[in-house]
Order: sequence, then C-alpha cells, then structure tokens
Amino acid sequence: MTRPIPTAWRSAALVAVLLSSLFGGGGGRAYSAPARLWTRHARQSPTGYSTFALGDTHGDVGQARRVLAGARLVTTRGRWAGGKSRLVLVGDLVNKGSRSLEMLRFARSLSTQARRAGGRVHVLLGNHEPLLVAAALATQKLDARELRQLARHQRALRTLHAAEPELLRALAFAEGSLARAIAEAPEYGYEAPLTARQRRLLAEAAKPLRAALSIMKRHRAGAIWTCFVGNLGRYDDARALARDHNLLSWLQTRPLMGTLAGDLLLHSDAPKAYETLGKTVLSANRRARRLMRTQRGAYQLFDLLTDRGGLERDKAVSTLLATYGGQRVIHGHTPHERRGPLVSARARRLDIDGSLSNAFGHDPGRGFVLLARRPRTPSKTARAKASDLDAIYQIERRSFSRMDAYDKKSLGRLIGQTFVVRAGGRAVADLVYEIDNKTFGMPSLYVIGIATHPSWRGRGLGTKLLQRAEQHAARRGVGWVYLHVRKSNANARRLYRKLGYKVAATERGYYHDGEDAAVMRKAVRRSR
Repeated sequence: MTRPIPTAWRSAALVAVLLSSLFGGGGGRAYSAPARLWTRHARQSPTGYSTFALGDTHGDVGQARRVLAGARLVTTRGRWAGGKSRLVLVGDLVNKGSRSLEMLRFARSLSTQARRAGGRVHVLLGNHEPLLVAAALATQKLDARELRQLARHQRALRTLHAAEPELLRALAFAEGSLARAIAEAPEYGYEAPLTARQRRLLAEAAKPLRAALSIMKRHRAGAIWTCFVGNLGRYDDARALARDHNLLSWLQTRPLMGTLAGDLLLHSDAPKAYETLGKTVLSANRRARRLMRTQRGAYQLFDLLTDRGGLERDKAVSTLLATYGGQRVIHGHTPHERRGPLVSARARRLDIDGSLSNAFGHDPGRGFVLLARRPRTPSKTARAKASDLDAIYQIERRSFSRMDAYDKKSLGRLIGQTFVVRAGGRAVADLVYEIDNKTFGMPSLYVIGIATHPSWRGRGLGTKLLQRAEQHAARRGVGWVYLHVRKSNANARRLYRKLGYKVAATERGYYHDGEDAAVMRKAVRRSR
C-alpha cells in the first residue's frame, strides 16, 4: 500500500530571540537604530521551522511591532509575514506600558494570522498577565459608584504621570509599593528630596488612591489593587478586559511554559514556582489554567511567578531542564541592559528581557539573538541502514493514521528496500519499495510508501526520493514505477502528474476507510 506525499508546506529552521530597545523619558524617544543580529550562541535547529522568542513587552505594542517588523515577522502594518515560522512571546505583555490591551489584541491577532499561514504564535503567561486578570475580575464586583471612584483615581495617576513621569516611575520600581508611597509616605522609595510641586501632586493623587484602595479592600481585593497600581497597572485596562469576555477568556487559557526546538521557554527565573505548579509541562499548564479562572487563583499565580533569581547557579538550571526537558532555558522577567541576551550556566540559560517597554528609563538593549541556524535542505538520498529504523518509524507515525501506518517490525524487514534523506545524520524522509513482476506483465517497481517528517515538508524531499527510485528501477531493467494514491488527495495527484505519472486504473475500497485509490504509473527507460 502506498500513501501519498503529505501536503507540502514551506519551512525554515531558525530559532531567534528578539531583544530590543526601550523608550526613555516620559513619552519616550522614537526608535531609530536598526536591530542587530547576535550569532554568538547560534546552533543548528533540530526542526524545520523558524522559531523566534520575544522578551517582555509591557504594553509597548509600538515597539513590539517595530522589532517584529525588523525580523520580517510582521509587515509595517502589523500583519503576520512570517509564513511557517514560530514566534514565542515569553510573557509580561501587559502593565507598566500604556497600551496593554492593544498589545494583547495584537498578539491574539498574530496568533490567528500565523495559524492560517501554517505558522504559530505562542503567548506564555508572565506574572503580569495573572495580575491584570485578577484586577479585571475584581472590577466585575463593583457597582457604578465604585467604578466612578476608581476612574477618578486613574485620572489622578494619569495627571501625576504627565507632570512627573520620572517621579512616578521611581516610586513604582522602588522596593516598596507605589500605593504606599503616594497614599502613606510620599518620601517612601524616592531617594531625591521632593520639591514643593512634587509634594502637591502626590497629595492630590493620594486622596482618590486611598478611596480606591478602601473600595477594593471591602471586596477583598485590596492586596490585588495595591500590587496592580504598584506595577503601573491602569484601571482602564482592567475594566476594558473585564468587559471583553473573549479577550479575557483567551488570556486565561494561555500556557505557562513549553518546549520548542530543543529549548524550554518560560517567563520567570523562579524554578520553585513552576515546580509548585506541576512536575511536567502539561501538569503545570493545567494547574495555571485552573488558577486563572478565579480572582484569588490568578493573584496566587502572580505571587508565585513574581520571585526571581532562582537560576543563578548551574545546578538550578540543570534541575529545571531535567524536570521539564530541553537543552537550554529561555526566560524573561529579570531585565538587564546588555546588548544581547544575558547568558549564564555554560550557555544553557538565556535571559531575554531586554527592557523593551517605554515604561523603563534605561539605555536600549536592542538586537536579535540567533539561537539556531537554519539547516540546509539535504540534497542527497541514500540507502537506509538499520540505525535509521527509529527515525523512519517516527516519520511513519507522524505521517499516517494508525490503520495505515506500518509497525516497527514490518519496517525493519523492509529496511533493505528503503531509501532515505538524512539531515544532521537523522532520516527525515523515506521511500519503501519492492520489485513486482506481475502487475503489468513485466518487472515493475512498486512504491509501498513515501513520507516526509512534518518539519521537513515542502522542500522537495519526496521528489528526490521518487527520482532515486526511478534511477534504481532503470538500473534493474524495470519497465514501470507505480504507486497508489487516494482519490481525494488532489495535491499528491497533482505532484505525481507533474513528475510524469499517469492514472492507469482505479481500485475500489482500497484503503481501510473504504476510499478508492488511483493507480498511477510512469514508464522508465532501462539503463544500458
């Protein structure tokens, strides 16, 4: 039985981590310097996809779009242009910056567009997403009068930010709470002496802030709102998210962590937080999803992920990778000002939080970091060896249904009648054949099966294998090469016709599900 070549789809294999600059000052300066490609830690990707990861964006959707456009993943209008590429946003898309909801909608839109193009955009949870969800769920409990009071508090903070952005930023990023600094002790967390103007502005902001905190405490959300305000969270964002049920539901179901292209991707450098949530990637993601359903659970998740500094030692990195898998851990959360990723643990840990958002006041840590080079498309076919059996079996399982796929024992018996294409020493495509003396009244080569690993489809490997089979048939003095293909598989039939195959017959109910098969054959000139 011959299965058709699966639908081709263009692929690449580049894993990159995007870091970029941030705006300074109150409104931020325009980003003009081109992003740089960092290649020091590049390695060959084990997959056929381009895979990128972007560090914490914190509500700066404009900067995120510029960075992604620089990598040719999006157009200048913010539309997906990455084809089959994979993009991972490692959390903290929200808070601190002024366009959190816009950033979430941009990420969700990219995810939809990428999927339609055959690519993927994975959005991971940071610590700020649970905090925003907790604040949004808290606002759902408020009546109209209480909501108006929170709106006044937001306007007061906005006025303070417009007048004294550096003061507000310093208070927000101090060791203590912004809410405490404004509402209780103006000097708290601010090193420079306060001017009379600053004291007046803080006093004007303190009254509505104290009223807002009082309201939230009555609804058992005082700690949530204190942390939310302290992280420059905006009431407008929390309320808008609470009203946008589709966006809220989408955010609540984002994964916490994942493995891709041999790397473990997550947000926080706090391994104990992830171990508390689950001992596997799947169990940790399930636990996080359950917590995100409720106000209390979301705040608990925020509290867990807020810790940092747990990956300073090599042993901690080794333990994390042994627990969840992967060869390196890629995370954000802990900002730095390097012109590239912060690399440690013998290049097994990369911190990609390059302080991208305009909420920060550092110098830009701009640049792209190439983690894995795109492997070249293999050009040679070869006879399969016994050592290829495991890879061939994996290709079989990934390419066909359980009823149509051969078992490992059967593939082992046919290993001497198999051609393969190898990449990095591992088979990524195979063709199994046999010599048939009966079907067309003369010796013919029957293609039993042909398949390509999903990561390598769309690179012409199936065509190379068929050409190798035809050359082998010509040397053996065989007159025909033929195969079966499902009547419904128009793409495969189109490809075979392009290669010179023609329909010779139809076999009714050939496949296990009862579908008919077209018998396609091609005449082969015998080699002299």
